Amino acid sequence: MHGLIKSEAIDIVRKRLEEIEEDLRDGTLTANIGDDRNHVVKIVCGRGIHSKGRAVLKYAIPEFLEEEGYDIYNNEEHGNVLVRL
Repeated sequence: MHGLIKSEAIDIVRKRLEEIEEDLRDGTLTANIGDDRNHVVKIVCGRGIHSKGRAVLKYAIPEFLEEEGYDIYNNEEHGNVLVRL
């Protein structure tokens, strides 16, 4: 996500998660958790250490995902988000 603005990053995450969900539905992708009903995606937003001012993406991406109803684990310190599909 390095170098992206908030709207670009959210669009990329939205599109990629939609692609993954479609691939899971049609069977072209196998769930990566043993029960075949769960798939976890790691999104690396970054820690924001190169941001001018306050980090943006490490807060905006988890907020977007929660608003969309995704089940997430947010590791804010490291700028990573796990999303369960």
